[in-house]
Amino acid sequence: MATLASTFSTLQQSHPPGGAGAARHAVGAGGVPTALEDVLRAMELLAPGDTPRETPVPGSRRARVSRIEVGWGTVCVKRAELTPGTSLDPLHGAGLTAEVRWLRAAQSIAPGCTPAVLGEHPGGAAFAMEYLPPDEFPSWQSQLAAGVVEPWVAAEVGHLVGRLHAATAHSTAVQQQFEGRIAFLAQRLAPVFGDGATAYPDCAWELRRRESDLATARTALAHGDLVPDNILVGPRGPVLVDAECAHFGDPMVDAASLLAAILVRMAAHTQLRAAYSACWDAFQGSYLPHVTWEMHEHAEARVAALVPAFALAAIDADGSAAPVPDRGRAALRAMLLAPPSRLDSLRAAWLDAVSDD
Repeated sequence: MATLASTFSTLQQSHPPGGAGAARHAVGAGGVPTALEDVLRAMELLAPGDTPRETPVPGSRRARVSRIEVGWGTVCVKRAELTPGTSLDPLHGAGLTAEVRWLRAAQSIAPGCTPAVLGEHPGGAAFAMEYLPPDEFPSWQSQLAAGVVEPWVAAEVGHLVGRLHAATAHSTAVQQQFEGRIAFLAQRLAPVFGDGATAYPDCAWELRRRESDLATARTALAHGDLVPDNILVGPRGPVLVDAECAHFGDPMVDAASLLAAILVRMAAHTQLRAAYSACWDAFQGSYLPHVTWEMHEHAEARVAALVPAFALAAIDADGSAAPVPDRGRAALRAMLLAPPSRLDSLRAAWLDAVSDD
């Protein structure tokens, strides 16, 4: 414990506990709190006689995230939602296992680009990581929602993701660690391509074909759900989180996911359209030079073919937050059927489709 405490103190010494108004409760006898105490003890993060305190943290859409204050510091614990008497859902367990492995792999390539992993539950039901306070590490999504659209963030994310992809491309050792991909298939591919094929029958064949390609690709380590919600912006640059969909596959899924999120915002926020367009250019310009495992033209064409599918899924999932005119949907469907080979062409066609002129 002394070694772990000193290590964590180096990471978190300047991070005080949450404010007095935060909802907290002592971990004690009975119910979920006791289960959490058992998780901490199994990860050897609980000193004898220590009384941890839990504060729920808004975070992953697929797991429960909490800030835990113990005697030697503060940690962030992510765990699968379990009802008393039930076993761990294989899907949730696979997602947490994939995330822990991805966090460690990413840290080994670019130290500081993820929260440091501090412990893992032996059964795969939870893991603990460095706690990053939201006042110091806000999500990129929260900044964009506040109207703070800074292209340098997109550029830094492009450089970071490009480094991660290039370092793991065609690595047999990394591939062996990520043989499973059930979380990515169920939580990312099925909602985007399977549900999309049902919603847009005229595009079903193309969507199914691309879903099959992504399901079988084995090229590099991908985050799997690279969107602004899962990117923190702090003093050490972009920090990537929520990697339950991490897998060894086509890395273009990451580039397409992020560019699709930017694309939708170009239409939904007309006054910030130029800034979002600059973010598109910044990410594209910083990411593509890292592509060394294949021809740039091939990678760019694959991203351009995937962006419309991810953009349609984002619009359908939260249309009220990202209102897009019907002509925008029509343009995305047309680009699904006949995708441009260049990202500049895709962006130009999109801006033309959603223009008020």
